[in-house]
Amino acid sequence: MKGGLYAIMIGIFGIIVTMPFYLKDPSLYSIPFLLTFLMVIIGGLFDLREEYSNNNFYLIVIMFLVVIWILGFIQPLSQDINQIAYYIETGLITLMFIAAIRSMLKGRNKIEKLLEPYEKILAVNPNDTTALNNKGVKLFEFFRYNESMQCFDKILKINQNDATALHNKDFVEEMRDHTLVDYFKKIPKYKVIEKENKLILEAK
Repeated sequence: MKGGLYAIMIGIFGIIVTMPFYLKDPSLYSIPFLLTFLMVIIGGLFDLREEYSNNNFYLIVIMFLVVIWILGFIQPLSQDINQIAYYIETGLITLMFIAAIRSMLKGRNKIEKLLEPYEKILAVNPNDTTALNNKGVKLFEFFRYNESMQCFDKILKINQNDATALHNKDFVEEMRDHTLVDYFKKIPKYKVIEKENKLILEAK
């Protein structure tokens, strides 16, 4: 969530800085940078929606890379560009996005492995409140606040007085509802403690 806000701000700043160069000389050199900053904004929006590992995002990245390489081959805006320089520029951008996607896939695999024990329990008993609670805490730790809230909401449908679920839900709501201004301030850190096999979120 926080990373998504930073990504959007970086993307907007990058476009503002790059646009004057493009307007002054609308050659191909500026286009990959403009598109890259646009992709950073799109990535930030996916992150805010907690869909940064969504397959649709990977498809958008692939389409973006295809476009900037095609532009280099057909040169629609300028015949005078240094193709080698353009390909180096585009190659570096491609490597950057490949590294980013690789990191995201590793993160998704890590989350899936951490959730696997709880998923096995829930496959047998979907209403196991301990597994739901602990799954919700783990999702929170990876900034997947909405999915985390769904776990606590399900517990409260089973038992509306579950003290641990009520506490964790309130904690996640507080963290999720921070505004953009709040992210420039110091956000309280948290810790995870365990009581009777249940994970509990606490402010440090």
